[in-house]
Amino acid sequence: MKFSDILTNAELPVYMGIVNATPDSFSDGGKYFSEDYNPVKAVDAALTLEDQGAGIIDLGGESTRPNAAPVSLEEELRRLEPILERLDGRLSIPLSVDTYKFQVAQSALERGAAIINDVSGGTDPAMREVWRRFQPGVVIMHHKVLLPENSSVNPFPTSEELERVARNASASQDSSTAYCLLPTASSYYKDVVAEVWEELERRRDAAIQDGLPKENISLDVGIGFAKTAQDNWTLIDNISEFHSLGCPLVVGVSRKGFLNHSDEKTVEVGKRLADNGVQILRVHKLPE
Repeated sequence: MKFSDILTNAELPVYMGIVNATPDSFSDGGKYFSEDYNPVKAVDAALTLEDQGAGIIDLGGESTRPNAAPVSLEEELRRLEPILERLDGRLSIPLSVDTYKFQVAQSALERGAAIINDVSGGTDPAMREVWRRFQPGVVIMHHKVLLPENSSVNPFPTSEELERVARNASASQDSSTAYCLLPTASSYYKDVVAEVWEELERRRDAAIQDGLPKENISLDVGIGFAKTAQDNWTLIDNISEFHSLGCPLVVGVSRKGFLNHSDEKTVEVGKRLADNGVQILRVHKLPE
């Protein structure tokens, strides 16, 4: 899917409405999740967001909040597939699936999803192969992985490595060894704008080289992912610099900790981002 199909003639910004079918997401954990994998709540939430004016629905089956333990491939599929099957053909807007596992991306695309929102930024070549075959829209997010000291996990892991770490963490019930984004009290960047820009350029170019058209790519600076509050504000203040990458921008600040989880602050910052040309805002609640 080309993002021009969504953005042309749309009132900007386009809102990407979040539906997390997880028990542990930071804002809506458990709200749309059912222990017996009943899809009704998540489906109703997606349809309601569409009725309220969302231009994209973003469905997730694994929490990416700091220190969240990853889930297995089988568990993520159990959470998402009933929802995807129930939504297929019912939405008139594109459905995005938030996943870094190529198997989940393939399953989602086979069940009607049009966009893959990859918080790992397409670091897995197997994910990029799925993109080449299905030609979806793709959100490539900036992701700086912060691992526990002496960790043997590849900072740019494949889906198989992530699944292995998830199994080990689940077996030990110790999320401290999991592949996760660790909270940080000090910045890991000398120049956060330049470093995020350069990494997004690399990730974009890798996707294009592997067969995904540039028109299918949007970019996300990864607010709140291994970034301090000051890093977040610096990126927000300089967001217009990322337009030079030539892809639509997706930004998610909704209810994040540096905004004190406030809907009011989310709307305020969202307006600032839209005034600086951000085309897509990822939100839990549409502004009234």
